[in-house]
Amino acid sequence: MQSLDGQLGDWRFDPKHTTFFLPRYEVIPGCSHGQMPCWREWLFGQMSFHSASSAEYYGLASEDVVELGVQVVL
Repeated sequence: MQSLDGQLGDWRFDPKHTTFFLPRYEVIPGCSHGQMPCWREWLFGQMSFHSASSAEYYGLASEDVVELGVQVVL
């Protein structure tokens, strides 16, 4: 954001007054109707469950984040 300083007029980036909108995916075990092997569904579900959220990855405070989510059925 510092690279934008001076390019947008008087606008200044202030992280204390900024809300971040981030995606959130929730993987739900389901039936892929034979399109994906069972072991691959299980592995993908485990990897998704143990992965960090976008807010954690970027080091953002929870009060500054709005997460918009979708459920993905395997």
